[in-house]
Amino acid sequence: HLINNCKGLLVGNIFLSDPRGVKIGLDLLETQLKEQILLDGGHFERSPMYHLIVMEDLIAISFALLERDGVLPGFLSGVLEKMGGFLEGIISPCGIPLLNDTSCEVADSPQRVLEALPLVLPGYQSPRFVSGGVFYTESGLFIYQSPRLWFFFDVGPIGPDYQLGHAHNDMLSICLAFDGEPILTDSGVYEYRAGAWRDYFRSTAAHNTITVDGIDQNETWKSFRVGRRGYPSEVNYEPPARISAAHTGYKHIGVIHRREVELLENEQAVCVTDLIENRGAPREFESNLHFDPSIRLCTEAALTEESSEQVRSFEFETPKGSRFEVKVEGVGVRLSCGHSWYAPEFGLKQERLNLKIKGRALPGSTRCGFRIGRVRPLLSTT
Repeated sequence: HLINNCKGLLVGNIFLSDPRGVKIGLDLLETQLKEQILLDGGHFERSPMYHLIVMEDLIAISFALLERDGVLPGFLSGVLEKMGGFLEGIISPCGIPLLNDTSCEVADSPQRVLEALPLVLPGYQSPRFVSGGVFYTESGLFIYQSPRLWFFFDVGPIGPDYQLGHAHNDMLSICLAFDGEPILTDSGVYEYRAGAWRDYFRSTAAHNTITVDGIDQNETWKSFRVGRRGYPSEVNYEPPARISAAHTGYKHIGVIHRREVELLENEQAVCVTDLIENRGAPREFESNLHFDPSIRLCTEAALTEESSEQVRSFEFETPKGSRFEVKVEGVGVRLSCGHSWYAPEFGLKQERLNLKIKGRALPGSTRCGFRIGRVRPLLSTT
């Protein structure tokens, strides 16, 4: 909001030809950009929607300054270049990931924002696409992309400690797309009004991660409040395609959740391994997989919460007819397949498939996980 205020202050004073007002606006803008834009180019609230909104404001400011001066301040052009590179790096084949408070219809499209950048940065060049993994260290986002696969792993903090209004309980959550089709997605945001729907879409259970004893990773309340909160820890990236991390969101009940993600079989599968370290009483855990609304279940056998086989696999199908398999691992895990909610836009809810992997974490370490990949792997072209 402060950057939006800077836009009004700067554009208004440029129009009024008031150099003092312009200087005040530029000083405030520079201070805010140093605070809000991370070294890797991400916005500090970790919301792609607000990242886009800030870029729109900065581009509008840039047009006004270029009209007046013919050149941009170095701090502004440098920030725009970094933000553009970050935005291009996180876009999936299906658009921006719905991380934290992100809705698809509020900001302009990523493509239009990126098309405007060369108009204010004549030397701007899009980062060259290279298949492989990129770890945005300050934002805490690992992105792997290639023509076959797009994968997202959130190992970052939920936001700056003093401004967590748009944070969700999504530490160690994942998203996935195969061949340009979304498979596992974030849940989005349905509304800002305090109540059951706001609570649901911010909850740990609404994200592709693990919930312990039905408790959220962070104590979110009202529309924009966060009390007790956890932090990511022990992040370890092994290029090109293996990364692991833990978080302290359940430390207050004696539990640490660790997750390792690895790409397998020439980008045909993703393996996720969870370790629940419990130093207290037995705890119930639940790992959620939320599928895109376009995905349908192919497995004919009925799923019940009483299932207790050590390994069980299920097949799903995309709109284009591609089939993929989810194979679940873990001793004594119980499975259920029902529905959850997806909100790509404010005020719009869609039902979608939700696979739950449930188990009991006794004192010590409990391991579970899943492998998700194509049913019929493509032949290697190399």
